[in-house]
Amino acid sequence: MFYQDYLWKNGVPVGTTKLKAPSEEGPCFKIINDPYHKHYSLELYQNRVYDCTIYDSLILDFRKLNLTEQTAWRKEVIEQTDKKLVILIRDMDDRVIYMEHHQFEGTFCRACNVYSSHNWLTSVHKLFYQALDDEFNGLVLYDPYEKPIMVKQYAVNTQQEFTDLKLEEWDMSQWQKLNSKMKISL
Repeated sequence: MFYQDYLWKNGVPVGTTKLKAPSEEGPCFKIINDPYHKHYSLELYQNRVYDCTIYDSLILDFRKLNLTEQTAWRKEVIEQTDKKLVILIRDMDDRVIYMEHHQFEGTFCRACNVYSSHNWLTSVHKLFYQALDDEFNGLVLYDPYEKPIMVKQYAVNTQQEFTDLKLEEWDMSQWQKLNSKMKISL
């Protein structure tokens, strides 16, 4: 099914305006899933022509980004400078599943690009700090097309490190309603 646009709900892409066929002008999106809703793909079409796959849950399933899934993951630092940190994430079988590229502004991590083991960009975390004049303390997870997937808001300690989770939102339609009051630019 083709859509004029999409948003994310609980780690799954959801189309917002159905189209009968790919749009003749500009972008549109095709969301594909199996009958059991285990596997999702999101494709970008430009002027009726396939452009790229934005998301494939076989590469990175956003629904599995929770603490119970991550307990067996191991981090391995492979490069570290003042402005950059590269980490391999291995699963319990010692298989590389992701590579994280962290970017720093002083001592603050401002972004983390997450790549598959094939070196495909799968997502981007952007981190926000009120100490750096951002609207809130927390992070936003984006897909490669820069659509927000999940938002977390945190309390911070005196060193400006994230501590207690204050808000976690996986339904971007709800976030948009909440954000209209908070005026946070994602």
